[in-house]
Amino acid sequence: MNKIVFIAIFIYSIGGFVYLNWQGKRSNHMFISFFVLMVAFDFGTSFHSFLTKTNYEGTMVDRLGVFGNSLWISLSTLVIPIGIFFGYQQFPRITLKNYKWEFIVLVMCLLSFFNPMNPYPKSILVFLCYALQVFFSVNYIKANFTQGAVLKGIHNGLMVVTVLQTMLVIMYPILGIEAALTFFKGEDMIDYALKREGYSSAVGIFGHPGTLALFSLITAIFFLSAYLNDFKRRISLGCFLANIFIILLTFSRTTYVTSAIIIGIVLISYKSKKSFFSLKNMALAAGGFAMFIGILFLTPLSELFLASDFENQIEVRFSSWFLGYEIWERSKLLGVGINSHVYFMGHFIRITQDLAVVDFITTNPIHNIHLIILAETGLLGMCIWLFFFGSKISRHTKSLKTENIAVNIFSLATIGLLISIFIYGFFGWAPLKREMITLTFLVAQVHVFKAYNFRQEPRFEASQLKAI
Repeated sequence: MNKIVFIAIFIYSIGGFVYLNWQGKRSNHMFISFFVLMVAFDFGTSFHSFLTKTNYEGTMVDRLGVFGNSLWISLSTLVIPIGIFFGYQQFPRITLKNYKWEFIVLVMCLLSFFNPMNPYPKSILVFLCYALQVFFSVNYIKANFTQGAVLKGIHNGLMVVTVLQTMLVIMYPILGIEAALTFFKGEDMIDYALKREGYSSAVGIFGHPGTLALFSLITAIFFLSAYLNDFKRRISLGCFLANIFIILLTFSRTTYVTSAIIIGIVLISYKSKKSFFSLKNMALAAGGFAMFIGILFLTPLSELFLASDFENQIEVRFSSWFLGYEIWERSKLLGVGINSHVYFMGHFIRITQDLAVVDFITTNPIHNIHLIILAETGLLGMCIWLFFFGSKISRHTKSLKTENIAVNIFSLATIGLLISIFIYGFFGWAPLKREMITLTFLVAQVHVFKAYNFRQEPRFEASQLKAI
């Protein structure tokens, strides 16, 4: 089934590029649409797995960390050879001055590999394999496409994903058509959709309500930013509302709370003449959040938050967080190595406390990305992590009112994305999934793309197709 979807995306994106070029219209944004769609569907293949063996019980995996055990090749990287074939053959100049954060990540990977507390040093290769693909793909896009083309491409790609997700959530849970659950990820997705007692949750193309909810929130933030900056207002507003509709049908409590906070922050940031962190803005944000909490407790939504499996989920998360703290206690400065905390839990943490669902929490990533960072990279990594968020948000707040519409949209979207990841990350590890990391990295990098105003951007097409 994935082959059929891949072929459909290829025909839509690359066929659309050829057709639009033949019509004499701007078409290079379709390459970006292809990249975004590949990222959303997470199409790819594994060419090697660590600590995986097959016996009479089936395939057994001794999990390493949040990035898994497999060296993964993402099909989103096909944007490079396809682009080169059609004449987009520029390559970026990579210098330390322009890639300070990437250099810091590389240094942390080296420290992780040689860290004596790392129980399985090769685990870092799983992260590096995918991180390098994202880095080279996005930088290839930066070298060949303008901000305007990237804006149109991301908008188009996420619009397609939104339409598809909306159709799927109407089919299930609204109409109860279970084929919508199994179409992309198989029969196991029925269990995830029915996991919460009394509710049937939407899972979309991702197979899990939490992942669908977070991706829809990221998509909603982008479309809200586009709408506020007058870019394709009707389509942007429609897609924003569609993603809010999708979030509601996931019944993801974490995403409900995060969405209310982030939408308020995006609106206040856009309306603000100066910094978001003014006394007036903070008071408005606090008042809005207090109103939201009141709605949760005084309306039927309180049953969703306080009934069902609420107490069990709280217990599981506290147990998971406790193990994260236990790991950090063993190596406070440098942690136990990137992508290795689950393996460390299973082999080096002796559990004497009465913790909820021990088998689950010792074989799955900690449900808190900040504790994952602390456990795997220690105090050094946590300081870098917090400084990264603070510096990026501060930098993008200064680029909300420029003359470049693409910069305005992507700066506003980046603020929303980073804060949503930061808040959601206290209660889950979905922000570290490949789909979220790649899309966030792409959006956050646009401020350093070729700086043409979208509405005045010159046409740039592949030379091979000009004769068509």
